[in-house]
Amino acid sequence: MSLPTTVLFAAICGLAPGAPAAPPPPATYDVVVRYRIVAFPNERVAQFNAMMKDLAARGFRRDPADEPVVNEPSDTTATRLRGSIAAAKVRSLLLDRHVRELLLIPSGEKLPDDANRPVRVTIELTTGLPPDRQQLLHTQTAVVLDSLKFSESVGYDHRDFTRLVGSIPAGQVGALLSDLRETPAGQTQPAPFANMPAIRIAEVRPDLPAPSPRPAPPAIPAVRPNFANWSRTPPGPPSPPVWRFCWQGNRRPGIKPGNARCV
Repeated sequence: MSLPTTVLFAAICGLAPGAPAAPPPPATYDVVVRYRIVAFPNERVAQFNAMMKDLAARGFRRDPADEPVVNEPSDTTATRLRGSIAAAKVRSLLLDRHVRELLLIPSGEKLPDDANRPVRVTIELTTGLPPDRQQLLHTQTAVVLDSLKFSESVGYDHRDFTRLVGSIPAGQVGALLSDLRETPAGQTQPAPFANMPAIRIAEVRPDLPAPSPRPAPPAIPAVRPNFANWSRTPPGPPSPPVWRFCWQGNRRPGIKPGNARCV
């Protein structure tokens, strides 16, 4: 490759657009961890203690105000932990085998008092599926979230169908942490949605404006024009090019003037 060509190639690569600009993440998040331990009581106590030790080693600090339920280590109905973690270590919590989902809110931020006010949310889905199944999971999750009044944004990077961006009413934020397969809309969805928890991380940003929703589709007129009749009998006089085509056709041998068609 010649020197001018190399310089031109380098210049083009340097001008190529990178990833879209995004707001910087906060330093720390308030996090709610949804976990699941299926075991007999004695074994569950051992697994719970091991999970808490592992989460602490990854930077999770439990909120002192998060009062545990009675006999939390052995209680099979206990599935939530509240605390905080540095933004850079959030995804490491998912490496623990018992953790199912994370709900994140920037530390110090509060949800609006108005339960109907929409707040910005970014949802990361379960990954690792074949491309067609990943796209189907993305579509199924959006359909189920629609029952929670989730409004999907327009023109965002879905990152190979592993991400949803939109807004949801403040009063529905807690529902993001539940297993969506147990909702009425989720129970109607087949695989892959029915086979796995769809949401891994739900990041709520009340400090940012809610994204613009998708515009409503245009209304379909109740009475549609009959284009078939228009093609046979054009309304009004034909345009000059059509007239010229008709007169030329009438002059051809074997074509009578009364049989020519302007189509």
